[in-house]
Amino acid sequence: MSQSIQHIRNTILSRLREPFQIRIGVEVENLIYRSDLTRLPVNPGGYLSAVELRNILETVCAEAEISPSLTIEPGGQIEFGGSPFYSLHEVNTEWQKYLAQLLNVCHDKDLTLLDFALDPIYEPDDVTIVDETKYNLMHDRFITTGSLGKWMMKMSTSVQLNLDYSSKEEGTKLAFLSDALQPFLSLIFANVPFIKGEPTGTRNMRLDIWEDTDPSRCGGLLAHGITSEVALLTAFAKLTAEAPAIFGKNNSGNVGQFDGTIGDWLESISTSQELQNEDGLTALHQIFTHVRFKDVLEIRTPDRPPFGYELAPAAFITGLLQEPSSLDEVGEMVATWALEERLKAVEKSKTLDLSQVAFSGKSFWYWIELLFELSMKGLDKRAVQSNTPSERVYMEPFAEQFLAKGPFSMQIQEEFVTSGKTLENFIHGRWQEQKEELTMNN
Repeated sequence: MSQSIQHIRNTILSRLREPFQIRIGVEVENLIYRSDLTRLPVNPGGYLSAVELRNILETVCAEAEISPSLTIEPGGQIEFGGSPFYSLHEVNTEWQKYLAQLLNVCHDKDLTLLDFALDPIYEPDDVTIVDETKYNLMHDRFITTGSLGKWMMKMSTSVQLNLDYSSKEEGTKLAFLSDALQPFLSLIFANVPFIKGEPTGTRNMRLDIWEDTDPSRCGGLLAHGITSEVALLTAFAKLTAEAPAIFGKNNSGNVGQFDGTIGDWLESISTSQELQNEDGLTALHQIFTHVRFKDVLEIRTPDRPPFGYELAPAAFITGLLQEPSSLDEVGEMVATWALEERLKAVEKSKTLDLSQVAFSGKSFWYWIELLFELSMKGLDKRAVQSNTPSERVYMEPFAEQFLAKGPFSMQIQEEFVTSGKTLENFIHGRWQEQKEELTMNN
């Protein structure tokens, strides 16, 4: 095993938690428009920019005595990085406090928040990239490796989940099962109703975008030949080391271009200094599989859901994978899925048709109902174990709405067609209704 692969493995295992310390972190991204439905400028100059908005939000969050990590994505999307907690109730408390501050600032600055997972109106060439070396290098690479990388960087939003693990075996199991569940996560949380001013129909657009960004570092673990838990950690470290480097850091920590693989970069800096965890994390942050390791496991599959359902992906995964008996049931379920079925399910999940056969002759709809039920059962068991109210409150309303009307991407398109409005008027009216409801709830 090469030094670079070994170091990446060591980084993945560098922050193991005791079982009673296992936590979940949630990241939520937002696209932001001005009130005239033009995109908020990314870089400073003339009008309030995403950079300046982030600075304002950091100030008001500090005054509200919360300290989420607030970052700017390449197209100016604002990302809330919540503190990790054991309980989703604690996660929700911080999220609601942040959302209240975000709503206040948007009111003061006359801004419009979007709860779609892709910009509904504009195209990548309409948006300037944030002025950071790392993002410029990513942009330059992705325009050569796929046809939709610019859409991923500048136009998309998601909810990402960070899971702790207490051992190599636990991390491996969580990664394998999360990857196996990718088709369901992609279908359940699909929320891209529009692209370039038009409805997307049944196309699962954000999944398509990620599948056509950079095959050397994107897609599912399955697409990279990682088909079981056996040696999964080493396989992921090898995938990371062999991927072309997007950037490297010199001994002073400055980001710059590096010609070669990520492993080559790690080997190059190891000649002058001992490799640190930070170097391993720099390597791992250049991989964008649906499920990836840092020093936690990051699940990147869900689209950004509509307002009010931001914690539904976290609750879904928590109920399935963070309660021991549910985790065992999911493992037994996935073990019955043939490799060929899994490969076909990934392709089928690019279309929002839940009547398609998924596994064992049963439709996606059948399995989704089963997974919802299993997740909520797991959340209820966690409540008993911790003597707290069930976290199913973050999952159940979403599940009920989904089972009644299907994917939210399709629901919103139907609302738009029924409204008879132009898309701009539909978005404006929807935000006015959402803003009033969100303000009342906060």
